[in-house]
Amino acid sequence: MGWTYNLHGIVVHTQPCAEDCVHDNLNCCAVVRFKLPGDREPARIELCSLAAFAQGREVHTCRYGVTHAEFLLYRSGTCSTQSEDPKPLTVLRALSVVNLGDVGDEVEYNLLSKNSELLARWCKLGEASGVRRFLSTETARSLQTSHGRLIRLGLVAAAASAGTLAFAKGALSSGLGASALADAAVAGSSATSAALKLKGTFLQLARGSLTPSRAQQALFHARDAAERMGLRQVVFPQPQPSLSSEEHFKFQRHFLVACIEVWLAELPAHAPEEVRRLDSASYRQMAEILVDVLEAGEPSNSRQCAELVENFFQTWG
Repeated sequence: MGWTYNLHGIVVHTQPCAEDCVHDNLNCCAVVRFKLPGDREPARIELCSLAAFAQGREVHTCRYGVTHAEFLLYRSGTCSTQSEDPKPLTVLRALSVVNLGDVGDEVEYNLLSKNSELLARWCKLGEASGVRRFLSTETARSLQTSHGRLIRLGLVAAAASAGTLAFAKGALSSGLGASALADAAVAGSSATSAALKLKGTFLQLARGSLTPSRAQQALFHARDAAERMGLRQVVFPQPQPSLSSEEHFKFQRHFLVACIEVWLAELPAHAPEEVRRLDSASYRQMAEILVDVLEAGEPSNSRQCAELVENFFQTWG
């Protein structure tokens, strides 16, 4: 798919919700993501809703343990031949690196060697992802940014420009998204010939056959066209009013504790009463310790994860 780059996240909590739910809160679906750096804030690993993670784009499951033939058939970043660790360990790894605003929580984002896909792969695979500790200076190439893939796509010389297209290609990675954007451009144009030309441009972008500069220009035209038709909220969701830094981290602390408690209940594992009196930073530290416990025990299923955690709590204190 040319310039396409998929953003990855780890679902750490779900519960049944209404059919018309828009998944804009963490109660029905909570995701740990590596939020990209913005103009006023650095990149950070955080808990967010499914809607905040998707930002109006389609969401697909990245599958692990596929055959080599299937891996070669599908787009890089959508599947892996490696076998994933049990779900409890995956979720715990993700929760153990959520940024709570403390010193040492920061992780420097790098499009090629410390990105959202590497975070998701570390949560799924542990050291097999290429990094032992994600909250460290260790880096590794993910499937989408491997040297082989960049060479195949002719991106080695233009890798620095790929970041500017992440949002554009994310919005257009599916045929439905491309068609909707192209139709919005046609409807928003007053000149039929120009509109059809613009539609062709968007379809080219969806197929990955445009240069970075041309693709970026097409995205700007798409925004203008969608705004004229009043479609910006649908095609390009407006960012919600941001919380202050203090409010954001208070929110993160609250939901981190809630997610870990739900994780323990679903495992199930019975934590000592002292554990439930821990503050959020101590909860996260406990999660880090439990990651080490599970990795050392090498469980192959959720039942074995529960047994290892129960044995650990029996020695608590």
